[in-house]
Amino acid sequence: MFPFAAAAPRAPKAAPITGAPGLRDGVDRLMAFLVKSLQAMAGESTAIAGMVSGMAAMQIADVVTAHRPETVATTIPCSGLSCTLLVTLDPVLVHTLVELLTGGDGSEPPPQAARPVTSIDAQFTQILATLIAAGIEKEWAGNGFGTAKAQRQEGSLPVDVCGPRVGLVGVITLTLAIFGRRGTALLVLPPAALDAFPQVEAHEPAKLADPEWREGLQRELGRAPIRVEAFLEAKKLSLGAISRLAVGDVVELAPMARNRASLVCDGRAHYLGELGLDGESFCVRVGETVAPSPATASTFTGLRPRSRPIPVKADA
Repeated sequence: MFPFAAAAPRAPKAAPITGAPGLRDGVDRLMAFLVKSLQAMAGESTAIAGMVSGMAAMQIADVVTAHRPETVATTIPCSGLSCTLLVTLDPVLVHTLVELLTGGDGSEPPPQAARPVTSIDAQFTQILATLIAAGIEKEWAGNGFGTAKAQRQEGSLPVDVCGPRVGLVGVITLTLAIFGRRGTALLVLPPAALDAFPQVEAHEPAKLADPEWREGLQRELGRAPIRVEAFLEAKKLSLGAISRLAVGDVVELAPMARNRASLVCDGRAHYLGELGLDGESFCVRVGETVAPSPATASTFTGLRPRSRPIPVKADA
């Protein structure tokens, strides 16, 4: 009743869709909406899973020829883009959907041989197509699709529903798992629908791989000024003791505080060293490195000896 074509199927010519990076995210969100909606209809006793199992560019003639006559098809016009999307369901998914929505439990085996599509098949397929249309309105509203409404197809489907026979369209394969059976639905997007998703921006690979550009960037990064602070050993005091401090009071530090200081950058201690004098300037001789961690300046692990003295302005 709803054949694509009576001709024998042949292998379609398909190429991956790589020009619209936003398309994958949009289709994933559409699939999640579809699974959630079907799950609400089926109840908790039936587990429903879904995945996007394919995305390719094909000619409309190949899409038409690749489908069997028992495939059920519906169309979804989108007002915002003035284009029509095509949805087709394979026999396994049609049979499983009918059983699910009539209260079945998965015990009825799918037909082994192809059979003509019945009016019941078309009615329950329309439910799934309506859910897809609702998902397009909700999840793709920001891409300008506008209102979307599933339309039941009577008789043969026009081959140019998504454009001329030689035109390229996006073919999205959606796989649903219900009652342990897997069936597929194809969502065919014409050029206007594909163009609504963000495209990959062209870049010049030569600039990214230019060694002079990379070395220049490294030199500029190396010249960036970073504040380094030197801290003596920390001491813990109670809040009450701090509140009683007055001018002239003496706070005793740990015995090692006389010659031990940590170098802190961006709130993290990187080196531990000795206090000293270089002429008339205070300095810290770097003696140990501190392993990367969010620890305080007084906690040091992963030590490794260093010897070169580095003059540093002491803030404490």
